[in-house]
Amino acid sequence: MALVTLDNNQRKLSAPTFQLSGHSGDVLCTKFSPCGEFTASAGSDKLVLVWDIFRNCQNLGTCKGHKNSILDLKWGSQSLSLITASADKCIMTWDTTSLTKARTFKGHDANVNSVDLHEDQVVSASDDSTVKLWDQRVRQ
Repeated sequence: MALVTLDNNQRKLSAPTFQLSGHSGDVLCTKFSPCGEFTASAGSDKLVLVWDIFRNCQNLGTCKGHKNSILDLKWGSQSLSLITASADKCIMTWDTTSLTKARTFKGHDANVNSVDLHEDQVVSASDDSTVKLWDQRVRQ
């Protein structure tokens, strides 16, 4: 799957509202991509669903890999990656061109509630009362 962006003339919803269906549990978070053409949703079913906003809100695919609820997600600056925080104590990065897991960060001792990224830096906040800063360029 390739996330293909549209020019401004093509950026129109085909209906005033849409219902995005596909999760089998509570939806806990959703974010627009930086380009504004896609959205991702995640939740208690441990899945990330990626949606194409301007092409009838079609589901482009699913990211699978967490072992517990996904509590937060963020897009990379170029819409080429996603990062997720989970109650499984892990953070995962995802390649949005293939919807495959790129990397797993382990080191928290409790639920990871929040995650953000800037370039190669990832920051996470957890119920273990810590905030961790991760450098994606370092393998461990």
